[in-house]
Amino acid sequence: MAAGTPAQVKDAVKKAMNEIKDHSNIIWSVGGGMPPDVKDENIFAFLDSVKENSK
Repeated sequence: MAAGTPAQVKDAVKKAMNEIKDHSNIIWSVGGGMPPDVKDENIFAFLDSVKENSK
């Protein structure tokens, strides 16, 4: 999240979501809290990608 670009964040979310068939019991997060110095664009990319790739 902190070191990647928005495109990399979106790709990582899409990859993770494609590895799981049933998203109904998943809470998507960045693993224990938001890292320091994350750009707003990356947070929005994460949220947008979760919305776009939800089944």
